[in-house]
Amino acid sequence: MIFNELPSFYCPDVELSPVLSLEESAHAVKVLRLQSGARCNVLDGKGKMYACTLAEADPKAAIVSVDSVIQEIERGEISKCVVCMAPTKNRDRTEWFIEKAVELGVSDIILLHCDRSEREKVSVERLEKIMVSAMKQSRHLFLPSLSVGLSVEEVCRKWKGIEQKFIAYCAETFPKKDLASTMTAGSDSIIMIGPEGDFTDTEVQKAVDSGYIPVSLGTYRLRTETAALYALASFRCINDRKQ
Repeated sequence: MIFNELPSFYCPDVELSPVLSLEESAHAVKVLRLQSGARCNVLDGKGKMYACTLAEADPKAAIVSVDSVIQEIERGEISKCVVCMAPTKNRDRTEWFIEKAVELGVSDIILLHCDRSEREKVSVERLEKIMVSAMKQSRHLFLPSLSVGLSVEEVCRKWKGIEQKFIAYCAETFPKKDLASTMTAGSDSIIMIGPEGDFTDTEVQKAVDSGYIPVSLGTYRLRTETAALYALASFRCINDRKQ
């Protein structure tokens, strides 16, 4: 990864339409006070980082010119980790997880709708802004996808082709394996984390019937968002050791 001190912005179609969004333009011109001619980085969220020059310092529609591609990764070059988590009753905890998950390189985030979900609604727009900010801060080249309101059954159908599938929960419905020792490097993974009230036995059974491995996340009982981040960090550590 190439690091420098230049400010970074997000523009998903910068090669075709090099106009920053209203929010990105305001940040560049009003907050950072960049002027025409300033150098910057632009991430497209699809695997590329560009070296750019600010061509027009318009606070509502700043325009950049692309100088070169300074970093490029194909999605297939890196293992993916999909994390499914029921939104927490406290909105701040879900937002904290979203930010940290992007920093750790999550590929996809699914906010589950479970039988015992504590929160039914989330602000997708607000969460997407948090994701973009975290991607720019951490210099990840991919913006994760965000899906909201999927049930356990829907996740099992949509992601049935993924290589490693795990479900973590508190009850002792099925014998559990240790996640860190069960997960292998170099394979795409998906893990489901339930709500504060845990998955129901029916939800766990659906996942197990779809090939999900029941796993433990260690000795201690973790909060929902901590458990989800623990699982993602385990994936990251296992795969980083391989590189």
